[in-house]
Amino acid sequence: LVTDSQGETVTCPSGNPIPLLPAGESETCTASKRVTVGQYKNTGSATGRGPLGALYSGGASRLRS
Repeated sequence: LVTDSQGETVTCPSGNPIPLLPAGESETCTASKRVTVGQYKNTGSATGRGPLGALYSGGASRLRS
């Protein structure tokens, strides 16, 4: 499941949650929002399960001013 810290809807080409993402592959998901001038922080994160059921997660933050 791919989420956005600002509560925006995230869309992915294969759907969200992404049904299958083989090792070494990637998929670009997007969300958009109009912001005003000033400092803005956004964090995107993703969680998923490996083939044996292990939970994996990761994320990235961007701070703009």
